[in-house]
Amino acid sequence: QSLKNETASQEKLTQDIFVKVLLSFSAYTNGRRLFSTSQVPGSFNVIPGIRFLTMSWIVVGHTYFSLVYFYSINSFQGTYDVIQYRILDLIQSMHFGVDSFFTISGFLVSYLTIRHVIEKGWKFNWRHFFLHRYWRLTPTFLVAFVLVQGLQRFAVSGTLATTMQPVDKLACENKWW
Repeated sequence: QSLKNETASQEKLTQDIFVKVLLSFSAYTNGRRLFSTSQVPGSFNVIPGIRFLTMSWIVVGHTYFSLVYFYSINSFQGTYDVIQYRILDLIQSMHFGVDSFFTISGFLVSYLTIRHVIEKGWKFNWRHFFLHRYWRLTPTFLVAFVLVQGLQRFAVSGTLATTMQPVDKLACENKWW
């Protein structure tokens, strides 16, 4: 009898995990969570708005630069035709959006660290903190690095392709910096 109960509880646990995984891909469930207006107490409600505006700015900027970059590979005249409009200065200054993400990240990390120190006293494990951040961020950085360095030569072609490559590409390939 005990074995049957244990087997039944394991099957229920497996089904629960399967249902959770299945629901994580549900457009309905994720849509409800995404468009929910409920607020978590103690959260900074302005940060999602700043993130949305910044992300939109960066996506538009990268789209613009990609179009100009690929448009200009075979013709510098095409590049001049596109970049002469001063209204595009806002899009061209999208690197400030990246600074916005760094500022938000620094603010949240500082806030959570200070809150942890206040709640638990000065018993804060800095070694664990830095190792955890390194372990969490390094794999993503390395995948992006390998993809950009490995696939870049296949993404660009044309008579001016070699002049359009980043200046630091050879240094990065030869010295890894």
